[in-house]
Amino acid sequence: MGSSSTPIDVVELYQRESRRLQGMLYAFTGSVADAEDITHAAFLHVQRAWARVRNPKAAASYLRTTACN
Repeated sequence: MGSSSTPIDVVELYQRESRRLQGMLYAFTGSVADAEDITHAAFLHVQRAWARVRNPKAAASYLRTTACN
């Protein structure tokens, strides 16, 4: 999928970051179900806004910020 010469895509971002994000959100919420729901909502938001992501290398940070807000 992604390489050093092409930006990553949303699927690759999900595969790489979803478990880490769910773990972080579980620590915040104390609920597996809430952490999963917030993770999925954050990825949907990022997917819809993907064309506006200026720096795909910072997509994971954008994703975490989206989930926490």
